[in-house]
Amino acid sequence: MNDNARITFEGAERSPYLVQQLRHALERLERFYGDVVSADIRVRTFPIKPAPSEMYEIGVELRLRDGRDVRADRFPAPQHCHRDFHIALDSAFAGARHQLRDGAFSA
Repeated sequence: MNDNARITFEGAERSPYLVQQLRHALERLERFYGDVVSADIRVRTFPIKPAPSEMYEIGVELRLRDGRDVRADRFPAPQHCHRDFHIALDSAFAGARHQLRDGAFSA
């Protein structure tokens, strides 16, 4: 399924390295929960002034085999924006794992 994941960037250039990191995180998630049939991952960046830096927000939407959707996108909560791409990545996918774990054991 990983090859069919839709990855979009808003406010930042699409980087092969960032795409690779996102796909790797999705692969780890699929090992945890194999019923993911589609994924939509969004990376948004916002400039920070006055420093020449930016903040990252990452949203993850998954469609499961049983038709349920998992949405771990934390937009626009500023406490979930991170200067470090990897922290934003971990935060977004931790939210998705948490939802999958809770949903996997609920009746």
